[in-house]
Amino acid sequence: MAAAPRGTDMRALMDTEDRAMRVLEDLADALPKTEVVGRLAACSAGDGGAYYICVKAKPLTVAWIPYCDAYRAPAAWIRGLRREDFLP
Repeated sequence: MAAAPRGTDMRALMDTEDRAMRVLEDLADALPKTEVVGRLAACSAGDGGAYYICVKAKPLTVAWIPYCDAYRAPAAWIRGLRREDFLP
């Protein structure tokens, strides 16, 4: 991810990202318990992590969410995801 342009209000940018993530989390929480499309998965790393949303159930397909420092999980972690990893 490219660095923010000089003069960017980083606090405002972080607040916007946090609000967007809360919306995704709220939408995921409102899904039926067996629905995986729209659910989130996180791969913890250091002081943050990588975040993905399930966009297709079969075959299981995820999309990366460039949140905070925009960390991406190792490919092996993504390949190892199962449907169960997205269920509450």
